[in-house]
Amino acid sequence: MSVAADVSTPSVSLYCNETAGDALCSNNADGVSEINSAYFPVDIDESYIDNILVSELHQMPETELITRFPGIPESGSAHQETLNWMLKVHAHYRFRPETAYLSANYFHCFMLSHALQKGKGWPLQLLAVACLSVAAKLEETRVPSLLDIQTLEPRFLFKPSTVQRMELLVMSSLKWRLHIITPFSFLHYFIAKLSNLSSRSKNLILARSSDLIISTCRGNS
Repeated sequence: MSVAADVSTPSVSLYCNETAGDALCSNNADGVSEINSAYFPVDIDESYIDNILVSELHQMPETELITRFPGIPESGSAHQETLNWMLKVHAHYRFRPETAYLSANYFHCFMLSHALQKGKGWPLQLLAVACLSVAAKLEETRVPSLLDIQTLEPRFLFKPSTVQRMELLVMSSLKWRLHIITPFSFLHYFIAKLSNLSSRSKNLILARSSDLIISTCRGNS
């Protein structure tokens, strides 16, 4: 399960020699993408909101964990740099706003339920790649390869097989509940209710609202 070569500096395009499982402690199993298109579900009845509110209640334990995130030791500068890298890659590929929010959510939830090895930079980077990849596969119609997604000078570069194993760890820790309720679950619906506005105005509201939502993904915002 080990990977062939190691990384000595961030600028060297070699593979990190760690495995996904090694990211965990032994005691514990800039930018926002553009809006490509706006979809306003005008034909959805009022039960839509009732249903997503009920669904949101089922994921509340995970949501409450996020409020404890600033207090854990790993939420420092390295964590912030890794999050920023994720959002830059998100913007680079012009992924949907939902992809950024989901990848950050997966990242935070995993860190709250697993203790990463301290003093090493690669576990955070591997986790970031895996979370971004999983979110993109869920939301995007075209997804870069596991090598291509590791762009914009990441600190480490991982083999696809290593990322795939980390993806499985992430999805398992989420109990395979990848479709979570996000602010975007409400946004399109309520913008559609602004029937007196033009499509252009609705798209502008959607874009600015999405920018604001994604800015909350940054730990220092």
